[in-house]
Amino acid sequence: MINRLLKEYIPSKYYLKYLEDNNINFSDFETAAILSNIIRNPFELNGVLKTLSENSDDKKLIKQIHNKIDNDNRLYNLFKDNCNNEAIYIVKTIEDNEEDLYGYFFDYQNAYDKALESNNEFIIEKQKVQSKDNVEKSISYVYKNPYFFNDATIEEYVEDDYIDELGYIKYDTKGSIRYFYVKDSIKKDKSEKELLLKVYDPDYFENAFIHLPNPFAYGDIVRDVTTEEKGIIECDKNKYEEFNEKVKNGFYADSFDAGTTVCYLRKDGRFVHNHPLVLVLEKYEPDKSDDDYEILKCSSAITKQECSLDYFTEVYEKYRNNHKGEEK
Repeated sequence: MINRLLKEYIPSKYYLKYLEDNNINFSDFETAAILSNIIRNPFELNGVLKTLSENSDDKKLIKQIHNKIDNDNRLYNLFKDNCNNEAIYIVKTIEDNEEDLYGYFFDYQNAYDKALESNNEFIIEKQKVQSKDNVEKSISYVYKNPYFFNDATIEEYVEDDYIDELGYIKYDTKGSIRYFYVKDSIKKDKSEKELLLKVYDPDYFENAFIHLPNPFAYGDIVRDVTTEEKGIIECDKNKYEEFNEKVKNGFYADSFDAGTTVCYLRKDGRFVHNHPLVLVLEKYEPDKSDDDYEILKCSSAITKQECSLDYFTEVYEKYRNNHKGEEK
């Protein structure tokens, strides 16, 4: 039986039914990795992972979950702490993918409350306050994945400007966190190689590559249930499974490699390549009355080599001409 948490959080009911119909189950470790790729709010995720750990016998996973929760709470409190007014919070609202400056604050809660009044998505940045007599350039760190590079190191990178960003959090219109980053000090109690091996460790659930069985065939028309985008599957099932076999045999892959390949149809008629997880997709049959019926059906057919290039070009050009000037 599929874990009830996956039943609750897997976006595509089509994909969930596919798992249930084929009696496909996942371990607690795999469930934790999948949930980490679905739930965007890190603190909502931590609550769900805590529930998972309370019903799991996987001691290694339980420890990893507890460490993640403790570290996220530590970083969040670090972001909110500005008791000496050594930093300033910069609020930017987001509307139509455009960021607008909304205000400056010394207190995090004031910044959050004010941003919430905008009824828009927003970002709160935290930047170090520097006096004109003591200006320091910001230092960032570039990590090289030791599973890909033999000369993996942690390199210091001095920014060109003098803005020392200490972190930022992105929120939705209701003030729920969608993403957060907090600059943290690097502990030098281990060698750089040991630190990097830990950062990218595929045995840690947030990094792990989890094979998600693929019900979609090359050329299928699909819809992303999280974005409503429609597109064409561009990944052959056999190649999808071949990649999984490579990972089983020791090839390094992480959670970013777990997606399939879809060419999404944009409003202006372009097709854009992306790598969604199969668990956000469903098979889609466009209605004959839909504006995109002909272009989707024709694109599926040309992918499967079931129509001529001439016919596809004719349909594609007509669709693009009819949508000139529309937003991308």
